[in-house]
Amino acid sequence: RVFLKLENLQLSGSFKARGIGHLMQSALSASPNPSTVHFFSSSGGNAGLAAVHSAVKLGKPCTVVVPLTTKPMMQEKMRAAGATEVLQHGASWQEADDYLRNQIIKTAAEKGKDCVYVPPFDHPDIWKGHSSLIDEVSVQLSQLTGEDDAAPEVLACSVGGGGLFNGVM
Repeated sequence: RVFLKLENLQLSGSFKARGIGHLMQSALSASPNPSTVHFFSSSGGNAGLAAVHSAVKLGKPCTVVVPLTTKPMMQEKMRAAGATEVLQHGASWQEADDYLRNQIIKTAAEKGKDCVYVPPFDHPDIWKGHSSLIDEVSVQLSQLTGEDDAAPEVLACSVGGGGLFNGVM
């Protein structure tokens, strides 16, 4: 039997919300001055959309920088979801990320904002957030099969940048 965990049904439309939301919630809780927190994300699309959805839920602003290859439809989704600003820069995600960290965040910090960098995949808090998927799978499989602590024999997941994979591991 094959079971699917439909992370595409998350509010942002992808699994990214699980890990990124955890990172953002943890950062806000740890901030000495939560009222000045501003989230900054670099993304090709899905991670930025997840960051925007999480920021809106947390009542905080979120700026996203995407590469020039990001489709207008995805940029519009971010704006419609409540992004403070969606900027395009660079030919790749790496160039967009460098611009975000070295220009946008630096300038915002100089203006007194408590800047929280939200990478799309490379942070232990993102991995921890994704790890909650395994607990859910166990509970849901137990409910379906009637077995206590049911576990899949095989688990397949997206690897991409490695955030989900690290959380699953």
